[in-house]
This record gives sequence, C-alpha cells and structure tokens, in this order.
Amino acid sequence: MSAEEMNSLAKNISTQDQVNLLIAEFNALRDEIVKHIEIEHQLLSLALIALGTILTVGFQTKNASLIFLYPVLGMFLSIVWLANFKSVYNLANYINSRIETHAGQNNIGWESVRKSMPSGWTDKLYSFGSMGILIGSELLALLAGILVAHFNIQENILLVVAIISSIFTIIMSLIFAKT
Repeated sequence: MSAEEMNSLAKNISTQDQVNLLIAEFNALRDEIVKHIEIEHQLLSLALIALGTILTVGFQTKNASLIFLYPVLGMFLSIVWLANFKSVYNLANYINSRIETHAGQNNIGWESVRKSMPSGWTDKLYSFGSMGILIGSELLALLAGILVAHFNIQENILLVVAIISSIFTIIMSLIFAKT
C-alpha cells in the first residue's frame, strides 16, 4: 500500500475508531511493560538461584574455576536486565508523549502523573537495588572463588575474566544510571 493510500485511509477513520485504536495501543504497550518487568524479576531470581547453586557445588568440590564462571553469567544477566529496564522506560515515554497527549491527561494520564511526582527516586532505587543484587552477587562469587582457589593457571585466567566481567558490569550500570 502506498503512502498516499495510507493517508487516504487514515482520513476516513472515524473518531470512534481512532479512540479504539488508541486504547488498543495503550493496552498493548502496558502489557508489554508488565512483561518486561516480569522478565526483570525472573532475571534476578535466576541470578540468585544460579549463585546459590554454583557456590554450593563450588564449595563442596572446592572448585574455584566453577565459582569464577558466575561473574560472567552475572554480567550477561545484567545486560539483559538493563535492556529490559530501558525498554520499560522507552515504552513509558512513548505512552506519555504519543498516547496521553492524544487521549488527554484526564483520560489516560498515569505516565504524566508519574513524571510530575516530586521524586524520581523510585526508578533510581529500583534500578540501584536490582543492579546491586547483580553486582553484589558477582563480587560475592569473586570472594568465594578466591577463598577456595589454588591459583593454578586455569583458576588465574578465570579469576581475571571474572574480575573483568564484574568491572564491566559496574561500568555498564554506572553509564546506564546517567542515561
């Protein structure tokens, strides 16, 4: 369909159809936000379960190499968590700028109200707490691995990789906190 045909079709849509489309888009985007938040919580759960499992097996077998692998996993979980958090932020901004401006803040206005609240600390505390869990679990794995390490070549290499992964996670979260 050409752009001209699309414009012609858009002009023929009734006001009620426009309202229905707006409501459908709003509902779909809110559902997507909820799904992203659910994924964030699942990632945190996965991180803690993986940490507990790896530490248990690592301590029982005195295998520092296994424990040093957790920060790499934690780094990737952090990347996915940050991507989901950013998606929620982007979806909320879209709802605020595109849907609420058309529907009116008296009709659909949560994002506008949320943005106008005196404290923007809620989002920062949420992301700080979640990233704190992820970073803290990586640092805990580093410490635990060092406690059982024999410092052979393999463990030394994995220790360096674990340290680099943890540093990358910290830097990534600091950069993300500024955006």
